[in-house]
Amino acid sequence: MKRTLLIITIVSILAIALSSIVLAAEDKTPQWFKDMMDWRADQIDQAQKDGAISQKEAEGYKQGLEQMKKWHEENGFGYGMMGRGGCHGSGMPYWNSPSNN
Repeated sequence: MKRTLLIITIVSILAIALSSIVLAAEDKTPQWFKDMMDWRADQIDQAQKDGAISQKEAEGYKQGLEQMKKWHEENGFGYGMMGRGGCHGSGMPYWNSPSNN
């Protein structure tokens, strides 16, 4: 009985360790985010080509995109700045929010 329990424990620990290694090796950036960032970069390039913004402005916008990518890679791709449901995470306007009363 003790031997069976020991074997099950060892197998479980190995399974958890190997799955964490596999998950760490995966690209955690969602495809929708990559598509959005590519679209934004294309829009900046098009605006520069059309003369709507200068090269310096385009470089600044692209630098902002890179900072956004880095931030999301470090902090995740969660609900956005307002939290789940928008409106400060409570799903209702700020003035009706329980945290405001």
